[in-house]
Amino acid sequence: MLVTPPSDNYLGDKVVELACGAEHTLARTSNGMVYGWGSNRKNQLGLTSDYGSEVHSPVRLQAKTANGELLSNKRVISIAAGELYSLALTDRGKVYA
Repeated sequence: MLVTPPSDNYLGDKVVELACGAEHTLARTSNGMVYGWGSNRKNQLGLTSDYGSEVHSPVRLQAKTANGELLSNKRVISIAAGELYSLALTDRGKVYA
């Protein structure tokens, strides 16, 4: 799959870390934002609007709002991905899945 940059062009940041699951990929930027693309068939990207589908271009990820917190206002310092999950570690030591 050829991946094009996101429409926001990573907000001018550089990608400093990649994490790959079985069928999805995460990217972390120098400012701590997380983008994802690939399979979201099991909600491994956390994108409820794209649940069950493929995401062909990187989109900025958020934690599930049902848990009360958004990832978008956190500074992520590390990411990980597995077969059906994605993880993000913030600069305050919290882990989001």
